[in-house]
Amino acid sequence: MTVEYKPKQPVSVPIGKQSTVELPPRAFRLRLACMLFDVDKVFLLPGAMHDIRVLKTIYDQHPGVKVLVTGHCDTQAPKDYNQYLSDERAESIAAFLQDDVDVWLKHYQGTPHSKTWGTKEDQYMLKTLPEGQPPYYAGEVDGVAGPGTQAAIKRFQQEHGLKEDGFAGPDTRRALVKDYMALDGTTLPAGTEIQKHGCGEYHLAVPTADEVDEQKNRRVEVFFFEKEITPPPRAQCNDCPEYDQWVEATHETINLCEDAGWLDVLVMDAGGTPVKNAKVFAEGTLTFVDFTNDQGQLRFPALPPGPYDCRVVVDGVDPCKFPVTVTAGSPPAAPPSVPSDPPATAPLPT
Repeated sequence: MTVEYKPKQPVSVPIGKQSTVELPPRAFRLRLACMLFDVDKVFLLPGAMHDIRVLKTIYDQHPGVKVLVTGHCDTQAPKDYNQYLSDERAESIAAFLQDDVDVWLKHYQGTPHSKTWGTKEDQYMLKTLPEGQPPYYAGEVDGVAGPGTQAAIKRFQQEHGLKEDGFAGPDTRRALVKDYMALDGTTLPAGTEIQKHGCGEYHLAVPTADEVDEQKNRRVEVFFFEKEITPPPRAQCNDCPEYDQWVEATHETINLCEDAGWLDVLVMDAGGTPVKNAKVFAEGTLTFVDFTNDQGQLRFPALPPGPYDCRVVVDGVDPCKFPVTVTAGSPPAAPPSVPSDPPATAPLPT
């Protein structure tokens, strides 16, 4: 990956002498501005899972980075309310990324600055689980614990060795949240440093007057820092200057709700035989790496749009290189048995 560095201040070096220029650590900003939450709630909706998986994919390309989650609100509610709601939303996202079940369970009891969870959240999770199979619940998410919801809960309880009463009590909800947080590709590695910060209605993505409903302002931003989170977040924002400094340090901003794309690759030898375990690099602003399956297929499911130089490496063969351009758009729910038409086909030289 090539990085162009433009210093904010001119750098002077003497002629004829060796000089060392220390580059400041970079930061990446991932902006989630889709339907993450219901109004005045902090439950992460199922529709946000694709973007969380993109976030995890990008994290995997920069293992060990420090993570800062910032919550943001629009201007509809009073400033004090928005401040605390944004704090809770940042905490909720951070807990989801770390599979911290206890942080989520407290919202069923009620917290001071967001609406209490109940049957509606149960239904969202029951409609999403079990992953890759017909869901426990196929009805409408209406917050009503009717016969369909009770039957779904009983089935979930049966499969988890819980008391089968059709009631989402504490044990059932703990198991539900645990499974929901464990959805594939949504958890950062254990030990990842994550800090949280609520910006309330300050630092709007779209400037508006007071009491304006604006979806793009109801967002979460996640910063990845190569070194320390600098400057560290303060306890409450109150138009904090640190946010602007985090943005200033940002090397790349990725709008996950709009920008995610995907790339299918099929690797064959010169005779047209698929090549398994070929190592494929997609090198753009960020670099992604993976291996082909037994059919020579590979899907990069979450790439920022733009040009990429793809490189295929197989032992004993000269690397194959080719350019591709990734456009925005969500991939199918699961990779097809044959790559989408047309895949980026890489015939290896003999």
